[in-house]
Amino acid sequence: MDDYDKKDIDMDVPAYLKIGHGGSGEFQFILVYGNICGDFKITENGAFFDFTWDGNDECDEASGDGWFKTEDGKTGAGQIRIHRGDTTGFLAKKVKK
Repeated sequence: MDDYDKKDIDMDVPAYLKIGHGGSGEFQFILVYGNICGDFKITENGAFFDFTWDGNDECDEASGDGWFKTEDGKTGAGQIRIHRGDTTGFLAKKVKK
């Protein structure tokens, strides 16, 4: 993530972003947790996943939006925005379960 130290990003649990079939999912980093609702969009620059989210930030209600794009299906980049709060970019790597 752009603006945070690794130890802070994984403060509560290892940071993650899960996107399931049908465009639902969840994420957590630091003490921010959100349920995702989104869909895949195709533009002249390629396909990306565009989403909104609601959840909490240190036990306070929070919401926002974001996007995620992958070139190879294994790594990708995106951005998460907290409504009336921070915006941060991130890099992600697919992990096996």
